[in-house]
Amino acid sequence: MMEDVKIIAYALLVITNVCCILYICREFKKLANRVEKYLNYTNSRYSMVLINQLLFLRSELVKNEDYKSAAKINEIIKREIEKENERSD
Repeated sequence: MMEDVKIIAYALLVITNVCCILYICREFKKLANRVEKYLNYTNSRYSMVLINQLLFLRSELVKNEDYKSAAKINEIIKREIEKENERSD
């Protein structure tokens, strides 16, 4: 009789532990998804700031009539925009 009670108690403990572990794993997965979303958002914002700064630099170079450097900056801008478009797809 006492053995049956111990076995039932151990079985309940195992079931409880399994449920707790499954819950924790599910919460970690949700957290990982939130972190991934935040990193994607941050990278996107960083890219936009970089492109904005490059556009400003290009306009300043054009004002100073440094067209060769402005063309190089324009190529960099095109590459950054292409990278951002690939990330968003």
